[in-house]
Amino acid sequence: MSRKAKMNNKGFSLVELIIVVAIMAILAGVMIPQFVKYLGNSKKSADLSQAESIANAVSSLYAEDMTKGSTTTGMNYDGSTHPVDVSVVNALNMGNSQPKPKVSGTSFQYLLDPTNGEVKVYVDTTAIYPDPSGTDWAN
Repeated sequence: MSRKAKMNNKGFSLVELIIVVAIMAILAGVMIPQFVKYLGNSKKSADLSQAESIANAVSSLYAEDMTKGSTTTGMNYDGSTHPVDVSVVNALNMGNSQPKPKVSGTSFQYLLDPTNGEVKVYVDTTAIYPDPSGTDWAN
């Protein structure tokens, strides 16, 4: 065999493959935590958007009841928290499906203050609307 034939080896050496795998591991180690953080933030944004929609629906139903002078929606305005009921789901145009939080928690709840018409929305006992900044949920 000639010397040229021996030097014409094609392919990667073991060292080159190990270097590539090491670089990919470093990139994965940097990117995976960022992806998890991004995923968590997107779930929080989705829940905040849903909470805003719930608050708008409750406010709308409350305004409708006040203009009619009765509680035709069947909503309770006692100033305590209530689960999202059928009338709110209908106002959200969600069909028969209850809105479910994407962040840990079992359900959305709302509180309507009848003295000023202000609506607060909770995921379980954590207030997320109108201002989630003071809670652990927003971090």
